[in-house]
Amino acid sequence: MCKSCNAGVSETPEHMILHCAFAKNVWPNIPVVSQLVSQDLDGEIKDWISKWLTTKNLQDKSATVLTTAWCIWKDRCSKVFDNKSLNPQFTARTALRIAEETVNSLASASASNASNTVSASESNFLNTIHHDSLLILCDASFDKYTNKSGVGIVAMNPTGDFKSCKLVSGRDACSEGAESVAILEVARWIKAKNFRNFFLISDAKNIMAYLNNCKGQTSWTSCSVLNDCLFLLKDIQHLRFKYLKRELNSAADLATKHGRIGNVTGQENGMNSIFPTFSKMT
Repeated sequence: MCKSCNAGVSETPEHMILHCAFAKNVWPNIPVVSQLVSQDLDGEIKDWISKWLTTKNLQDKSATVLTTAWCIWKDRCSKVFDNKSLNPQFTARTALRIAEETVNSLASASASNASNTVSASESNFLNTIHHDSLLILCDASFDKYTNKSGVGIVAMNPTGDFKSCKLVSGRDACSEGAESVAILEVARWIKAKNFRNFFLISDAKNIMAYLNNCKGQTSWTSCSVLNDCLFLLKDIQHLRFKYLKRELNSAADLATKHGRIGNVTGQENGMNSIFPTFSKMT
């Protein structure tokens, strides 16, 4: 019997991946395929898998679907054998991250050189974004001689249209601390703005790895701040954390330097108020 939904139903592959209450709460958080999956719940799981692998108009989404199915199964096992709590939003975010990394790895392997690899990876990232999604780019600027810091947050849609910007100036003990505070400011801003479907993008690799549940070189003080961020955002369904190189996060980089150098805190409604000012400072 299924130990996840306690509905007295046999724990068949079809039930575990498609029909269990936990699975049904995961799939709506995979916006690229949620509607297709909800319309295809009948039949045996082997036929369901075969359909995603062989049907031409579904093959480009098969990595996302099959990775999500694997994550549902893996997290169910964690509940049964390790007594871990089930969190549909966390399972969905993990599945989307792994699927993206898989596709990007395949793209990288077929690229002829490093520059083509970056282009393929970023092109794939942009192509996976739904037009209703919001890109929230954030960065932090830190001066080790004065401990002055600045946070820049820029919101835009996938076509590059500017939506809003927030700047915060302050002081921090180190650059990683400033980057962690930047994410906390983003979390507070997201809650205040009531954003629901977005990518949170930063060029702080260790910070983004931590948010994606890949524990690494992040200090314990930063971990504490980042855990607060995750708590603030825990009820948001369509949320993904994305690392991009600094040159691809230039809008937030420019905004954060403007906030630190100009000692600016507040919300801007147009980028024209940022770019001309900062260009005079540099």
